[in-house]
Amino acid sequence: MTTSSIDDESLSALFRRAEAERAAIESSSPTSADYGTRVAEAMTLYERVQSGITSLSLFSRNEGIDDVSTSSLPLLSVEWRLAELEVARWEGVDRKDALRRARERYGLFLDLVDAYGLVVPPYHSLLERFRSRPGEFSVVDEGFGGRGLAAKRDAKIAAFKAEKELPGPLLSRTGKPLQPFTLVNSRADRSRAVFRPGHNLPTMSVDEYLAEERRRGGILDGGGGGGADDGGGKRGGGGGPDDDRGDEDVATYKARAWDDFKDDNPRGSGNTLNMG
Repeated sequence: MTTSSIDDESLSALFRRAEAERAAIESSSPTSADYGTRVAEAMTLYERVQSGITSLSLFSRNEGIDDVSTSSLPLLSVEWRLAELEVARWEGVDRKDALRRARERYGLFLDLVDAYGLVVPPYHSLLERFRSRPGEFSVVDEGFGGRGLAAKRDAKIAAFKAEKELPGPLLSRTGKPLQPFTLVNSRADRSRAVFRPGHNLPTMSVDEYLAEERRRGGILDGGGGGGADDGGGKRGGGGGPDDDRGDEDVATYKARAWDDFKDDNPRGSGNTLNMG
């Protein structure tokens, strides 16, 4: 970790200092004597944080939001904070240039959070329009029914509904997490996933599989036994042509077997002692 741009302070500590300075600016009057100086000091702090983020390659577009540590999540807002301070500057600066820089910083912030999949409808469509014509962008577009008061009201309602769908703010005004971030289901689930076999285990036993197949009709219960009983019943009742033919075949097989035995064993061939 390089310390040339952030001295011996950690990024989190430096970010908290910048957030505290910004909160003090928001509670003060723009006409106060030291307003411009405090804005410049807050911007310097945020720029040092952003320099540290860049030098450490803290964020990557090749990773997901779950790969970002909880302590680093507030640092995603640095470009947004700088854009707000650019808008707040009015002493000794060209307002047109300040607003242009603010728009560029807003764009950098939106690109970053969009890369992590944090831009949700209806804001994603607005972001696409902003990218296509950033110099002419307006929240109210033809899709909202024109540029009149009704269109502005519809745009505000849509934004309000989208905001209400969120569970609540994740960060306080000073960047402190207000809600715990759950990156895994539970420690027990994670332990089971680590120590389980590398192959997929069967989800049912053999008996359960046979029961399921029987329920689906793939197995006929009592098919062989029922046929035997039916056959026995028919023979008991006099039988039919098929039963008679079966009896004839059995008798034929027995006769042939007896003939083969007599051919292989002629009479007296086994009486070597001349007995009988």
